[in-house]
Amino acid sequence: MVMFKTFLLTMFPLLLMCTIVHIGFFENVPMELGNKYYAEIPSMLIFVPDWMTMPFNTLVNFGYAIVGAMWLAITSNYIDCNVFTETQSFLFYIFNWMALFYSPIQLLRILTQIHAFAVLDQWVTLPFFMWVVVEGITILYGWNWLKALGLCTLSILSYFLVLLPIPGFEISLILHIAAALHVARLLYNKFPNEKSKNFFIKAFISCLGFIFLKLFDLHLGNLHLAFKYLSGHFLSKICDILQIHYVNLFVLNIVLRQNKDAKKKAE
Repeated sequence: MVMFKTFLLTMFPLLLMCTIVHIGFFENVPMELGNKYYAEIPSMLIFVPDWMTMPFNTLVNFGYAIVGAMWLAITSNYIDCNVFTETQSFLFYIFNWMALFYSPIQLLRILTQIHAFAVLDQWVTLPFFMWVVVEGITILYGWNWLKALGLCTLSILSYFLVLLPIPGFEISLILHIAAALHVARLLYNKFPNEKSKNFFIKAFISCLGFIFLKLFDLHLGNLHLAFKYLSGHFLSKICDILQIHYVNLFVLNIVLRQNKDAKKKAE
């Protein structure tokens, strides 16, 4: 029941965002479209179809669906084993439905190089980071519908900064990442342990890899031929997928620690 409920709750804002993009609200926002913005060159592999001009950048996007589906299954298993409360499962389900839905958006952007999918690719990134903030605030202070709704609405609306003559998306993304890091630090301070520390460091390194490998994609391609196949963009997506995985592990470890402490107090 919770799984289906979270599916609908994740799908609704995504469909709303798709509708806004479809009617052309952001059609004048500049986007990097075309293979010239990517270092990867067409593969010589015979089993790759002609329409897949960037095979590695294409196939890597299935990783989001795989990691999302895996954590949806893990969440369901923890519910069956009475490890998660309904609220805790709700948090994990939403985050990993996001990962699952992000997969086709990224895939379509790479394959089509259409402006609308490029906009969606940017836009859906923001609620990803904001949901980490929601998870943290919920663990620290308890679930609050108004806070969660307000933060998610603010996150979605923040993308409208791209309509201003400033680097709106970049500013919004930096603020989202900073907020997620701040809440993660608060979580660790309240439930300190070595496992959480390791997962946080791995998630942070993955986040840095995601940002810098993507930024220097073309530069890396000029440094060595290998980066024209396994490009910086491809490697950045690997980092992004790992980031999702490690964020899940970090939050899971915090939740298990919280449940353990609550059980001790009850005894």
